[in-house]
Amino acid sequence: MTLRDKLFSFRGRLRRRDWWLLSALIWVACFLITDLSRWALFGPDYAMLAPGRVDWSTAAHDWRIRATNVAWVAISLWPGLALAIKRTHDRGKGARAIIWLILTTQVFNLIDYLFHPVAFVPRGELVLSIISTGLGAWVLIILGLPAGERGANQYGPSPKGDGGPGGVATAQMFD
Repeated sequence: MTLRDKLFSFRGRLRRRDWWLLSALIWVACFLITDLSRWALFGPDYAMLAPGRVDWSTAAHDWRIRATNVAWVAISLWPGLALAIKRTHDRGKGARAIIWLILTTQVFNLIDYLFHPVAFVPRGELVLSIISTGLGAWVLIILGLPAGERGANQYGPSPKGDGGPGGVATAQMFD
């Protein structure tokens, strides 16, 4: 499976190692791109890599900051879902539950980014942050810890090449 297939296709299976590496790569890329876009659009004071220049308690309410956050969350959603679905396939599971969890987590993040719900929910930021963190941790646990099924399953051959029926001889991350 090529890197393009791993990031953009919803078919096949994905090893834990590849899921962790590619998920971390997406997270770091989104952080850096968000930071660089803030720097380019609003000036160096708004970059997180140059902390201490802007009062983030007020800057977080700026619609431009929220717009960049929402844009990069939206862009990273497809590859994140593709990786998650292939991870559930590796475990022999359907992908409905993981899609629901990821979308729910993203909805909580988007509500926080867009509406900053302190006004209509007492301690809204804290509540959303706890819910979002809990859902995100659960997604990490169910995708990143359990091993996949040995051998081929209904979603394809084993990406480990573990010698099961339909297994592949080698499994390389970047074909």
